[in-house]
Amino acid sequence: MFAVGGPWDIALAPWLFSVFLLRFSRDSSAMVAIGLTWLASTAAAMFWFWQVAIPVVPASIVGAFAYGTLFAVPFMLDRLFWRQLPQAGALLLFPAAVASCEFITGSFSPLGTSYGLLAVTQDSNLALLQVVSVAGPYLVGFLIGWFATVVNLVWQNGGAWRKTRRPVMVYGTLLAAITLGGALRLILFPPQANSVRIGGITPSMEVLAAANRVLGKDVLGASRPISEADHAKIDPSRFRPAYGLVWAELLGSTRAATRAGAKIITWSENAAVVRAEDESELLALASDVARQEQVYINVAVNVPFARDRTHLIAPSGKVLWTYDKSHPIPGMENYAPGPGRPAEARTPWGRIANVICYDADFPAMMHASADIMLIPAGDWPQIGRVHTLKMASLRAIENGYSIFRQDYNGVSAAIDHQGRVLAMQDTTGRGVHMLIADVPTRGVVTLYRATGDVFAWLSMSLTLALVALAAWRRRNKTMIAPPQH
Repeated sequence: MFAVGGPWDIALAPWLFSVFLLRFSRDSSAMVAIGLTWLASTAAAMFWFWQVAIPVVPASIVGAFAYGTLFAVPFMLDRLFWRQLPQAGALLLFPAAVASCEFITGSFSPLGTSYGLLAVTQDSNLALLQVVSVAGPYLVGFLIGWFATVVNLVWQNGGAWRKTRRPVMVYGTLLAAITLGGALRLILFPPQANSVRIGGITPSMEVLAAANRVLGKDVLGASRPISEADHAKIDPSRFRPAYGLVWAELLGSTRAATRAGAKIITWSENAAVVRAEDESELLALASDVARQEQVYINVAVNVPFARDRTHLIAPSGKVLWTYDKSHPIPGMENYAPGPGRPAEARTPWGRIANVICYDADFPAMMHASADIMLIPAGDWPQIGRVHTLKMASLRAIENGYSIFRQDYNGVSAAIDHQGRVLAMQDTTGRGVHMLIADVPTRGVVTLYRATGDVFAWLSMSLTLALVALAAWRRRNKTMIAPPQH
């Protein structure tokens, strides 16, 4: 429960629970082992949903049971097949299955890697996390699973060094080399590029509440949404005056950020609400500011119940990209998905790219040839810190770019390509939130960005091969077994 990618994570917890739950599974009957490891896995999933304040609705209950089932599979496979495998296979089946299940969630689950990725729990160990730049985030889960099988090998042999020396030395040497290599990378190869000052802007809760009052919606705060049915009943003549209040604050804050030296400015997700017919007016206003201040502005807009998008405006006033969110949140955002790849543009400050909030929970999508990744975001207090500092930060290390995540009602941060937090700000309080940070203008090309999820596919192939081998050995053993008298 303390290794689920939540605010209460303990970095040592995944290493320990894997050891002891695997030991319990191997020492129990198949039915007891499968039933109780599934129960533990499902309880952990439910605990994550509770920690991050996801409402208890049928969809979240089904999701918790689905994730509980999936992440119990490595324990189930190990319990059913480890005895039929040679020592090397028995050591590698469980970690390969762990990495495979993580890859399945990261690639095919509607929640991406927001749940189930053990690498997220290791955010305090930057030296270890440098390995994700080589093989991706699923390698960390593999290493944790492998640690569990090695410890269990020593345990079941009573600590006999002669029988366990080689597996222990192979694993220990590899883990030490990975950790030492990561530490040396942090010490000897920090970002050397010049920096650019970036400003992040969120609208204040007060101005959003004022806009809702103009719309005729009496709300206590800006966090309460207007439903589509409510929106359809609003007098259309009220839209422009209401939304104009927010636009004015955002544009004023943008000018303030330029006075602090910012050359690139990004708004938080859905910062400016616009009707489709008014979007061009907002872009014209933002273009004027970009020309006058000679800055890049990443304008984040929401067309109610239709679009969650950004427009990057150059100092010339030209729109360089229009990007629609590629992964709308299931059950919450009924938008048509965007292109499935980051928007990118060349600037004097390096190559910058953009995704929106939840997009960054899908590692395969984030392989952009960028130096800086802008991530306009919108969260809630229970998940904001986790989403920015534990989840999104992995994308920076994996792909070799800095990220600037401007988050409404959560935590905003600038993070370099080795995972160091350059600046951060809690945005859950009242008032305008502005984050100013100097960010390196050059990233690096990582092996993971270049090769993608090769390691994950190899893990899936290894899992299937070992299960097939174990099944074949079991079948042959049954066929040649002597008759019972």
